[in-house]
Amino acid sequence: MKNVQRLHRLTHYKELKNVAFVLYTSGTTHNPKGVMLTYENILSNAEQIKDRLDLKESDCLLVTRPLSYASSITGEIFSGLLGGCTLLFKDSSASPLRIIKLVKQHTVSILFLTPSLTLKLLELRSLLHLTELKAIVLSGEILYEGQFHKIRAGLPKTVSIYNAYGLTEASPRVAIHKIHTEPFVEGCVGIPLNGIKIKILDEQGRKLPEQSKGFLHIKGPNIMKGYVKQKKLTGQVKKNRWLNTNDLAEIRNNQLIIYGRSDNTIIRNGVNIQLEEIESLLNVSPFVNESMVIKRESKDKQVTLEAWIVPSSAYQVSLLRKEIHSWDQKLWPDEIVLKQKMPKTETGKLRRTVI
Repeated sequence: MKNVQRLHRLTHYKELKNVAFVLYTSGTTHNPKGVMLTYENILSNAEQIKDRLDLKESDCLLVTRPLSYASSITGEIFSGLLGGCTLLFKDSSASPLRIIKLVKQHTVSILFLTPSLTLKLLELRSLLHLTELKAIVLSGEILYEGQFHKIRAGLPKTVSIYNAYGLTEASPRVAIHKIHTEPFVEGCVGIPLNGIKIKILDEQGRKLPEQSKGFLHIKGPNIMKGYVKQKKLTGQVKKNRWLNTNDLAEIRNNQLIIYGRSDNTIIRNGVNIQLEEIESLLNVSPFVNESMVIKRESKDKQVTLEAWIVPSSAYQVSLLRKEIHSWDQKLWPDEIVLKQKMPKTETGKLRRTVI
């Protein structure tokens, strides 16, 4: 009884009412925040994911990401359990090559990976023999056109490719798109999951028409309760049950197009430029395996762009510069830095906070 009384005296005990767990964001651009997700958030999103992926009892899902991430908990484990699927877990200390072996040994039908990790696997081993694989769900990064075509060519034609978008504050999934049409639309994650509403607002909070780029706001049963011990911050991002994702996006033919974080926006020649736009161009170059563009700001507020690249075997700096100079000048990086590999989180996302 005394323990119960002590619990009720905790400052934030009431704040945690109906909260299933608190997950901390990956912190790729800012300090991690504790996201409070309720039982309704988790169960509703798991149901939405199960329906969109049409999960069945005959499916076997391979969980490769850390179990402390919403993408693993809701996006794979709980959605799989609701679908009656078999769940297989990769040892976090095992090599990525273990994924290929597990798919073959256990007849895995659905894989959940980042585009970067998928491409890494394709570099190391051919995946064309994985005929038992039914689908691969890509998330955690923007899927660039060059990446998609490499992944499509490296997988059996019977394997469906899905492009998923979400964030921890949404439990995490907002949309999952089955890519089956041409031409490929970069950043397209399809229509929102059942029960999720979206709208695009400008900087003044005014609703924008279709095919206008702005800030993505989402509403639905999967939206977090708030940030633990951060009521003011919660009020800034969540108003009238609408969550400001801080991602730049547009709605085109009812499809959601994601451009990237608003934090990764700079102004050049009076035009807003996304760092992801430059990365997209670099990643389709035959001289580049992977890239990340860094924004540098001097003491006098001058902004320069530094392109980190993992070079391909065909890399020649003069040829890459020639290709870059064929782009619109506002997209030219100021400096190119060669790297053996990119800094990443445990889930394979680019880690920009190490810069």
